[in-house]
Amino acid sequence: MPRRAAQGEFHVAANLRDRLVRTVGDQGREAMSDTPENPEPSPALPAERAGEASRGPVGPRLWPLGLALERAEKIQKALAPYCRQIAIAGSIRRLRPNVGDIDLVLEPKPDCRNAIIERTLRTATRDGADGQDYSRFILRDGLQLDLWWVRPPALDFFTNTQSNWGMRLLVATGSRAHNIELAKRAKALGKHFAPYRGIEIDGQYDTVDVGGRATEVYRGGRVGACLSEEQIFAALGVPFVVPQKREVGA
Repeated sequence: MPRRAAQGEFHVAANLRDRLVRTVGDQGREAMSDTPENPEPSPALPAERAGEASRGPVGPRLWPLGLALERAEKIQKALAPYCRQIAIAGSIRRLRPNVGDIDLVLEPKPDCRNAIIERTLRTATRDGADGQDYSRFILRDGLQLDLWWVRPPALDFFTNTQSNWGMRLLVATGSRAHNIELAKRAKALGKHFAPYRGIEIDGQYDTVDVGGRATEVYRGGRVGACLSEEQIFAALGVPFVVPQKREVGA
């Protein structure tokens, strides 16, 4: 089962290194051994220029890792009371020196999704995307906030659907190139990398016509791994890769 974040994990620690270790998870501690005690994102942004950067030109704006992590932790702390579990993902979790947005993976408590959205809208505006699996907002300081919704388990007489926490965390963490490599690995094994569900097994690939284009689809499969990142890597027969090592061609 995925590890649920303890209440203390929402505390904003004074030491950046401690916060980074907590963000990447227990598996990333050893790989953090070459990270300085107080890492300086490059380029570092003086405090007096933080506001200036958030009001930058239209288009992608990059924030130093330390500032982006601080913003992400504050939002995580504000939304935590409405969540069964919530985690920072994306380029922050991969410890990229410069960050373009904040990614949060969250599993709402029962009937709390609307409360999460209402709480977010106190300091942000919607930015188009708002579906079952993903919502995008723009914070007042211009930083993009992406919420990756986790589907809760459904256990009753008719269904036995597991939570897709592990798959959502994996996909939201990236990198995109790393996810593509995992999808290729799944296909080579006769499995399917379904980003909203998990690793599908026991199906087969068929070619169908979609709008005049031959497209491969995976039919008849069932989810074999989705609960945790460790479970997904194991299902693909590859060693677990800590988030900060999930760059391809970098």
